[in-house]
Amino acid sequence: MDDEVVWSDVLPAHDLLVFEWVKTGQDMDNALRDWLTVNVTHDTTASLPEWRAGAEAPEGEEFPFVPDESLDQEAYAALRARSLPLICYVQGMESLTCLTREGADTPLRRIGIQMFPG
Repeated sequence: MDDEVVWSDVLPAHDLLVFEWVKTGQDMDNALRDWLTVNVTHDTTASLPEWRAGAEAPEGEEFPFVPDESLDQEAYAALRARSLPLICYVQGMESLTCLTREGADTPLRRIGIQMFPG
């Protein structure tokens, strides 16, 4: 349905990387455009880093991915294997929230945070 809310989040603008310098309406337009088009390295769950058996977390990268606490290693591996679409958005000064959904009739689900240097 076109008017259905599929995800909601409340974040203070001054704590978001692309909004820190907003002073005018035009600044806000530019910041929103940037916020909606942040380029991330993961476009599907298959592109997330591997979480090897026995490791405490997925393989370290320069910009580590931190799985949501609701995901254990087995559930994380299952998400990677399914290659589900992934959407990530700036949620702070040094990280993105990443969401996916299992199918067209399922809600969006937060699966973790992609870190980046701030």
